[in-house]
Amino acid sequence: MRVLKILKQKKYDYAVIPHRFIKSILLAKLAKIPNIAGFDVATGSFLLNKKVHYDMKKHEVERLLDLVGYKGEKIPIRIYPAKEDFAKIDRILENNEYFGNEGQKLILIAPGSQRPEKMWPIEKYRLVIEKLKKNKNYFIGITGSKAEKELPLNFENDKNVIDFRGEINLVEFGALISRADVVVGNDSSPIHIASGFEKPFVIGIFGPGKRSLGFFPWKEKSNVIEDNEFYENNIVKIPVHQHEYRKDYYRGIPLIDTERVYEEIFEKDRCIKK
Repeated sequence: MRVLKILKQKKYDYAVIPHRFIKSILLAKLAKIPNIAGFDVATGSFLLNKKVHYDMKKHEVERLLDLVGYKGEKIPIRIYPAKEDFAKIDRILENNEYFGNEGQKLILIAPGSQRPEKMWPIEKYRLVIEKLKKNKNYFIGITGSKAEKELPLNFENDKNVIDFRGEINLVEFGALISRADVVVGNDSSPIHIASGFEKPFVIGIFGPGKRSLGFFPWKEKSNVIEDNEFYENNIVKIPVHQHEYRKDYYRGIPLIDTERVYEEIFEKDRCIKK
C-alpha cells in the first residue's frame, strides 16, 4: 500500500512494466497511470494499454528495449568502478605477484549460485583449477560471496590461486573482472556482470536455464556450454517434449565434463595459450 500511495502522489503518465506478473501491472492500474506498456505474455496483459510481443528468439536485453520502442544499434553494457576499487584490486593482485605482465593471465572462476540446480559440480571446478594452476603464469581468482566460501575450493598453498570470496564488494568485483582475461561461471550474476567489461572472454556453464530462453552474456566475446537435457517451461508455452520433473534434476549439471570446460578456456580468440 505504501508503494501505491507514492505512485498516486507522483501522478505518472506512463508506466513500462517488464515483469510478467499481474501484481506489477495491477499496481500501475490502481495508481491510475493512464498509459501502461508491458509484454503480451504477462499474466495481467489484459490490463495493458500497449502490449509488446515477448520474442523468445531475442536476448532479454533486446526484449526490454522493445518495450520502449528502441530500434537502434546494439547497446553494450558498461560498468564503471571508482579509482579506489581498482586500487584495492590491483593491490591484492600485486601482493600475489600478478602484475599483468606479458605472459601472465588472469582467469576468474565463479563457482556459486543462489540456485543449487544451476551449479556445475564443485568437484569439477576443482579439477579445472588443479589443471590451470600447474602453469605459474596463470593466476586463478576464485570469486563469490562470503557464504560461498564454504564451497570446498581451498588452495591456500598455491600462490597463483587467489580466493576473493567474501573479501571484496560488488563494485570491487567489477574492477577485478576488468583485469581478467577469462571469466568462467554458472548461469548466475558473475557472468552477466562480466558483460559490462570489454576485456574478458566470458564462458557460461548452463544447465536448466537454457541459453535459448534469452538470458546469456550480453557481449560478443562470450560462449555458453550446455549439455543438460532438461527443458524449463517456455514462457509462451510448455514444450511438447518437456522432460518430467525428477529428483535427480537437483543434482545440478553433471553432464558437462571438465575437459570440455578446460579446453574452452584455450579456444581461439581467448588470448591464452597452453
